Amino acid sequence: MLVIEYLSDKRESPLSDMLRNLKISDSPVKTLESKGLLSIYKSRVERKTHDVKYEDSSHSLNMEQLEIYNSIIEDRAGVSLIHGLTGSGKTEIYLKLAKEITSKGGQVIVLLPEIGLTPQMIERFKGVFKDRVAVMHSKLSLGQRYDSWQRIKNGDVDIVVGARSAVFAPFENLKMIIVDEEHDSSYRFHNALRYDAIDIAIKRMEILSGKTVLGSATPDICHYYLAKIGKYKLYELKKRAVKGARLPKINIVDMRDELIRGNTSIFSGLLSKQIHEKLKDKEQIILFLNRRGFSNFVSCRSCGYVIKCDNCDISMTYHRDMDILRCHYCGSTKRLVKVCPNCGSKYIRQFGVGTQRVEEEVQKNFADARVLRMDRDTMTQKNSYDETYEKMKNHEVDILVGTQMLAKGLDFDNVTLVGVVAADLSLFISDYRANETTFQLLTQVSGRAGRGKKEGEVVIQSYNPENYAVLFAKKADYIGFFNTEIRNRREFNYPPFVKMVNIYFISKEDKYLDQASHLFLKDLGKILKDIYIEHTRIISLPKIKRQHRNKCTIKVKPDDLQSLTDKIREVMQSNEKTFEKYKIYIDIEFI
Repeated sequence: MLVIEYLSDKRESPLSDMLRNLKISDSPVKTLESKGLLSIYKSRVERKTHDVKYEDSSHSLNMEQLEIYNSIIEDRAGVSLIHGLTGSGKTEIYLKLAKEITSKGGQVIVLLPEIGLTPQMIERFKGVFKDRVAVMHSKLSLGQRYDSWQRIKNGDVDIVVGARSAVFAPFENLKMIIVDEEHDSSYRFHNALRYDAIDIAIKRMEILSGKTVLGSATPDICHYYLAKIGKYKLYELKKRAVKGARLPKINIVDMRDELIRGNTSIFSGLLSKQIHEKLKDKEQIILFLNRRGFSNFVSCRSCGYVIKCDNCDISMTYHRDMDILRCHYCGSTKRLVKVCPNCGSKYIRQFGVGTQRVEEEVQKNFADARVLRMDRDTMTQKNSYDETYEKMKNHEVDILVGTQMLAKGLDFDNVTLVGVVAADLSLFISDYRANETTFQLLTQVSGRAGRGKKEGEVVIQSYNPENYAVLFAKKADYIGFFNTEIRNRREFNYPPFVKMVNIYFISKEDKYLDQASHLFLKDLGKILKDIYIEHTRIISLPKIKRQHRNKCTIKVKPDDLQSLTDKIREVMQSNEKTFEKYKIYIDIEFI
């Protein structure tokens, strides 16, 4: 009788839900089925990817946006690069383009660099296209990914929004791929299947005679160069889309002066003052630091010993909430030692600052503020990104502390202050793109402030305030930065003026790795003759996941790339027995 009453209200119900709610076994249900009083059947139920209400928040395009939209639609197949200020309305153009393509039966892929951006972009696209949007990214369960893939394959959707792997979505009538924040390095995948999602997007659209649209406030230097010389179509958005919205006022604080004044806090006097004022005015704040954890390494002050990962030969990061040391490369952990393993000294302590430390300092100095941290350690659950986005959107958070995942794309009209705790962390990485990366991060995170009608302010704390990447970021001057950076790259032979071919040699045993990699370079040198510009010596890289690694970089003129790859293949084949014990792979920068 309970079953009949239950179903008379609901008409139908998942069997598992009914058994749980009524606290019964399936025996009486099967008895009723045998008497023909009810039927049990199987039905495919699609798993939800994001449990959010979607409203159409699209706006009509202004003249600047409309000109770009019309030009992209009218152009033949090819690559378009939209360079627009942060908050200039690139997403509105994407929506309008997608509307036009889908209205004629075409399909569109929208790529995003961070999973953290998907809730916001999904909200925008689902508000317009409702259930005709599928989502693809790594935080979905296997079942959810399967459902999304099936919907795409069956033609049930017109739009796919997702991270880099979404570039492979199996559309039958794909006409456009949009790549938002195209400058981001996360579009390159470096594991077993190595690929650059942007290169694949461009090639896929070339094969299908479709269009690729790249967008960024800080375009990749190489892509912008290609646009300037006419290989891509270049469009510029020079105004913020919201009427009355202006670029934020940016202040640079020299942290060396703060130390001279006796301020040893991680917050400068100006940043502390601004935080107090914004909290008083009920406005929201973003604090950015591109490093997770409480401190970035643990060292002995007596002998200088640094605690490293046993698997990776990389310094471990201290995480205070769990009181452990963690390797951010392989994930292995250790207990925090009280005595130096090398000299037995008790003078062992944590150095450097991570997001966890910033969060703790905020809670200590601004006790009444509602603080939330957004980094890989806190965004572990499937819905973590959605929940953080909703809390910020609903003004349930006063201060959001995080890493580069919050530096791009997030759009909250009540965020009026952005604080960059340490602007120098990316300046001294061993990479020719160090200045570019720093400029992009500072410009992007600064762009999170003042996106509504309230004026925004930014405080950038730096120990190198005279660096040109920092100075151009203060003025939000991409063109000035591009002109300086492109001169340096031309002078020192870096992309886009050369192709850089990185050759990696990997082995679990390092006994003969140096010998094998030097043999490779020696044999390659014999047959290269004049086709290369220069090459580095064999460089030993830190061990990662118990694998020893060597690297050599060769620079060639763009026209000589094919000749070089042919010669590399020739050396590999002539020394097949020697090299078969090692993992050797080639990574080409700027294809």
